[in-house]
Amino acid sequence: MKTIAPFSLKDFELTQDYIPDPLVIYNLKTGISIRVNKEACKFTEFSREELEGKPILKLPILLKSDLALISEKIKMRAQKKAVFPYGIKIKTKSGKILFVEINGTIVKDGADYLVLIFFRDVTKKIMLEHALIREKEKFEKYINIADVMILSLDTKGNITFLNYRGYDLLGCKNAESCYKDKKLIGKNWFNNFLPKRITGEVNIVFDLLMKGKTKQTAHYENAILRLDGKEKMILWCNTVLKDAEGKITGTLGSGMDITKQKEDESALEEKINQLKKMNELMIGRELRMVELKEKLKK
Repeated sequence: MKTIAPFSLKDFELTQDYIPDPLVIYNLKTGISIRVNKEACKFTEFSREELEGKPILKLPILLKSDLALISEKIKMRAQKKAVFPYGIKIKTKSGKILFVEINGTIVKDGADYLVLIFFRDVTKKIMLEHALIREKEKFEKYINIADVMILSLDTKGNITFLNYRGYDLLGCKNAESCYKDKKLIGKNWFNNFLPKRITGEVNIVFDLLMKGKTKQTAHYENAILRLDGKEKMILWCNTVLKDAEGKITGTLGSGMDITKQKEDESALEEKINQLKKMNELMIGRELRMVELKEKLKK
C-alpha cells in the first residue's frame, strides 16, 4: 500500500489560507468536515461555520444528483483505493452552479486519517466542451440532411469521416447503422472504393491536393465502387484540411451523384447521333431526288 504522509492539523492552521485552491479536510473515519480554507469560503460563498463540523455528504454545496457518486468515492477512499480525480457540480450560496474537478490525498495526523480535498473550477472548460458538442451535433445534422456525400481522408487516403449519404451511396445495407457505428472509418478509399482502372488517375489528383494545388483539383468527377460492386459517377468539390501550423492533414470533399445525368447525357448523345444519321439519310435522299429530277428534265 502507498505510504501515507504524516500531517499536522495544528501546523496546517498557520498555512491553510495561503493555499490558492479551495480546500476541504474531512475525517476519514467519521466523515465529518473539520477544516476549510479561506479560498473554499470565497469560492462557495459559504462561511467556515456553514462548512465545518458537518457530515461531508450534507455540505450545502453538494447537489442531490451527485450524492451517490460522492458516497461511492468516500467508501472507496475509506478502503484506501485511488479515486481522484473526478468531477462534480457544486452550488454556491447565491445559487450559482459550478463544475469542479476534485483532487485529493489521504494523510495521517496522529491516530486520525484525514482526507484533503482540493477543488478546481473547470466551469469554463466544461461549458466550452458542451458548446463544442452542440456545434458538432448541429454540424452533423446539417451534413446528414444534405444530399451529397461528405468524405474526409487523411494523408494516406484513409477515411476519417463519412456522412450518412456517403454510406448510402457506397451501398451500405443499413446506412444509418453504418454511420452510427462508423463502419468504414479507417478504410483506404483508393484500395476499396475506386474501380481499379482509375485508381492511378485519382491518386494523381489526391497527390496534387496534398501539395496544396487545389485550383487544379477543386472540381473533379470520377466513378466510385460500391460495396455491391456497382459503380456510381460522382462530381467532387475538394479542399484540404490543415492543422494550427498550416500543415496539410488531409482532404475534405463533397460529392454529388451524377450517374443519372451521365446516363441521360449518353442517351442524349446517342439520340443526337441517330438524328445526325437520319439527317444524313434525308439529305442524301433529297440530293438524289434533285439529281433524278434534273435527269428527267433532260
